[in-house]
Amino acid sequence: MKDSFKETATILALENATTYNGKANAKALIGKLMPQFPQMKDDMKSYMKTLEEVTREINELSPEEQKEKLLKLNPAFDKEQEEKKKSRERKAELPDLPMNSEKEDIVVRFSPAPSGNLHLGHLFPLLYNYLYKKKYNGKMILRLEDTNPEKIAKENYDRIIEDCTWLTQDGIDEIVCQSDRLELYYKELEKLLQNGHAYVCSCAPDDFKNYNDNSQACPHRTQAPEEALKLYKNMKEGIIKEGEAAIRFKADLENKNPALRDFPIARVKEAEHVRLGNSVKLWPMYNLCVSIDDALMNVTHVIRGKDHEINGFRQDMIKDALNLRKSYYIVVGRINFTDIELSKSKLTIKVENKEVSGWDDPRMPTVIAFRKRGFRAKAFEQLILNKGISKRDSTISKAEFMKSLEFYNKQILDKEADRAYCITEPKKLHISNIKDIKRKDISIAYHPEDEGRGKRTVPIEEDYLVEGRDFDALETNNIFRLLHFGNFKVIEKKEDTLNCEFLGEELDKNLKLSRSIHYLSTEDKEDCEIVLPDASKVSAFSSKTGKLRKGQCLQFERYGFCCFDHEEENGVKVYYFTQN
Repeated sequence: MKDSFKETATILALENATTYNGKANAKALIGKLMPQFPQMKDDMKSYMKTLEEVTREINELSPEEQKEKLLKLNPAFDKEQEEKKKSRERKAELPDLPMNSEKEDIVVRFSPAPSGNLHLGHLFPLLYNYLYKKKYNGKMILRLEDTNPEKIAKENYDRIIEDCTWLTQDGIDEIVCQSDRLELYYKELEKLLQNGHAYVCSCAPDDFKNYNDNSQACPHRTQAPEEALKLYKNMKEGIIKEGEAAIRFKADLENKNPALRDFPIARVKEAEHVRLGNSVKLWPMYNLCVSIDDALMNVTHVIRGKDHEINGFRQDMIKDALNLRKSYYIVVGRINFTDIELSKSKLTIKVENKEVSGWDDPRMPTVIAFRKRGFRAKAFEQLILNKGISKRDSTISKAEFMKSLEFYNKQILDKEADRAYCITEPKKLHISNIKDIKRKDISIAYHPEDEGRGKRTVPIEEDYLVEGRDFDALETNNIFRLLHFGNFKVIEKKEDTLNCEFLGEELDKNLKLSRSIHYLSTEDKEDCEIVLPDASKVSAFSSKTGKLRKGQCLQFERYGFCCFDHEEENGVKVYYFTQN
């Protein structure tokens, strides 16, 4: 029975190690083993000893060796994993949208203001809309809401378009700037004034608030349409200055919610607009622009945060007054991060004060920063799809969010990334009996599961570089393995050199290997720098990688996934650390 237990434990530990960064966790396997071996309860100490020995042996193998051994014991593993993945994807489906008819053409939109870079808070509304666009083979509009000239920056337009295009994997069908549609808003605004649904108010803000809070009409509410249109013209021409008047929509003064009584829909702003300069004085406000755009762009479903729930009521009032078509409103709960700062103003201050190197600094919670680090758009999509959509607010820590994101990202990078070696704290390894090694070089596959990508060749030499932590862990007479190469014994350990003896090439479990380690030859190495998530930098050596494209990820074995960014003039390749 013990032999059967050990065999089952070995398979489960290999599966666990293959799934979790090459490290099997003995305690995590108890729940899977107990139903098959109920006698464990009577002799837990003995069974745990066997289980810990199994996991220790497996953790000494490289990920490639673990996978090779697993497939020998369970050849159907890859197929089983693929089926599990498909099953998860089938379950991870957003609920159906309400529709007027089965043949309705779905149109959704994402509408950020170009007041800053997109960050983690934008992910959810953007990707909810994109996922529904995909589900119904509909249309998705990116609408840049830029009718507040004070809070926008020119560089943000291109950044937002680039981020949205990347996150939706080229799923944006139309891009619109509201500042290009002012004449359309003016036309509808004139209708509201002419039909008595809006008026020009010159009350001081505190006075108007007092009227509205007490369900009282301000003195300008009974203004004749002719007078309202005349004042409106003066606002457009700059005769009425900023702060002197606002155009308000007439709502129900008896509404129990003061926010749904009369509200502003246009005002004078004298700030220079980054696209239109000082040519515009009267700027239509959010609810007016959105009401008109959603209707005229045939937006069928507006999927946005719960903080816009009041705006939905306001927009329907405007649409009713203008006889415009309405949209379905899908309200989603807010995602609150306990320990990530998402305030645009505070993030801007960090950039301006040079607390960070820019919006793409790895410490920033921006889309561009995550992209630079090597996170893939599909990982964000899968995370949000599996989370689902809810009207309830939720709270999440950075650690929880990153754990989920890294889980989905690793599934992508495992298949995508070529393998290489990296040494951050080099120590010397010397092979004393180099003449006993008959071959001249070592061939290592760029990817263990895709031989079509080819192999890199590492010359066999007397001296190699090994990682400092491996050097520190090895002692005289320890037997270890150089990955993809062979088995060695430490015959002498000096201050910074391991003198070793070659024992043979074949993986032999009877040797009781201390560990399997990676290495670099003096010919097959190049200088690199790795920027860590805290923005600190590590100087290192890596395998020669040839020409890489910006954004290409490599897996430095036993170190982690890293994303290539650029090559310095001195030939040093700069990578950003992605994840383990």
